[in-house]
Amino acid sequence: MKLQHIGLAILGMAIWGFNFVAISVILKELPPYLFTAIRFAATFFPFIFFVRKPAVSWWQIFCIGLTLMTLQFAFMFKGMQMGVGGGVASTVVQCQAFFTLLIGAVILREKPASREIAGLLIAVTGIVTIALTMNAASVGGILVLIGASFFWATGSVLLKRVGNVDMLALVIYASLVPPIPMLAMSYIFEGPEQITASLQAVSINSILALAYMVLASTLLAYTIWGYLIKTYEAKQVAPFGLLIPIFGVFSGWLLMGEQFGPQRLSGAALVFTGLLVINWRSLAPFLKRGLLK
Repeated sequence: MKLQHIGLAILGMAIWGFNFVAISVILKELPPYLFTAIRFAATFFPFIFFVRKPAVSWWQIFCIGLTLMTLQFAFMFKGMQMGVGGGVASTVVQCQAFFTLLIGAVILREKPASREIAGLLIAVTGIVTIALTMNAASVGGILVLIGASFFWATGSVLLKRVGNVDMLALVIYASLVPPIPMLAMSYIFEGPEQITASLQAVSINSILALAYMVLASTLLAYTIWGYLIKTYEAKQVAPFGLLIPIFGVFSGWLLMGEQFGPQRLSGAALVFTGLLVINWRSLAPFLKRGLLK
């Protein structure tokens, strides 16, 4: 990967890492299915009036919207509502790196090199190191979050297959998919009384958190992710998701007073080391150039 694209990937992961603080704020006031519906309704309206439909079929748009947006976030928010904290959640969903490696090998024929597997294992060791510093969470919630990571990986592979299209437009059009099924699930499982009570209790903090999720986490970060996925092999891009829990833990420390001790710092160092191993061929020329100056 080019150095500027590595920087772009880190920016996107930082946005998603801080996203877990926003999610935690909103879930205190809105149930998960209603929250998912509102988030993506705010993503396609009014922005859909400013972009043209991307050059892909409606079926492809539907499949991406279903996996990458509807099912991923329905499972993620539900898992967090079941008692899994933001730090643990941001760690568990990084199973997407394994799922992307597996799905990419089967569907895209992207055979992982031994160096890439080694780097991924180092990074995962860092994730486990961070996870061991956190409180025990609901086993059911963890399983639900693993489901979210599977749908993230599936959606990423589908993004790869659409080819060279306007990713911002694709994100906006794919956001048409989640609201209706999520509203239906909210009505069935959360109930009209909870929906009404939640909407009446929404605070300015939730509104600001929602704005962050729509503008930064969805429109900007997903456009970055889609651009990188279409530019490089999925197996190169997916491991950057392992940075999300690092930024998630940091944002929890910065904004919510969570502890960030030596063990978490060690875990973060392992994740960065793993990414260096995976992207060594891309980074080596820049590192050699810097050493020669």
